[in-house]
Amino acid sequence: MLVDGRATTAVFTDDEAPEIDTAQYETGVGPCLDAFRHQRVYRITSTAEDTDWPQFSAVASAHGVISTLSLPLVVRHEGVGALNLYSRSEVFSWADEELGLVFATQAAIVLANAQAYWDARTLSEQLNEAMQYRAIIEQAKGIIMATGAATPTTPSNS
Repeated sequence: MLVDGRATTAVFTDDEAPEIDTAQYETGVGPCLDAFRHQRVYRITSTAEDTDWPQFSAVASAHGVISTLSLPLVVRHEGVGALNLYSRSEVFSWADEELGLVFATQAAIVLANAQAYWDARTLSEQLNEAMQYRAIIEQAKGIIMATGAATPTTPSNS
């Protein structure tokens, strides 16, 4: 997913996954990035023979990954991330892809809801901070008006 405008591996179940994913982030190309960009599934049946993303596949293969499945995380026709699945023992099947898409759909909804929560929380904190300064600003306006340097004005219709 994107964090501060940069692709990052936010959650992983294998300690080597971020290292493998870095091969995509450094070059800007790879199945996970393409799944995110194009909102479609990408599968590598053999990292040893892949020609679509050779740099990524070489790193994945060096880590013992033989097959990958990259699934887009999409909510309301907007990509919110991608899910990478790596296999060291067998090639991902069409059935794996179908099951993975069911999981990816649910994960995308959870991710979008979490983002909406944090956006609302940030907005609430900012509004709270603004309200704390409101009284000070009103006092300052009163002092300026009391000195005769300004008068209260109403918005013009021009």
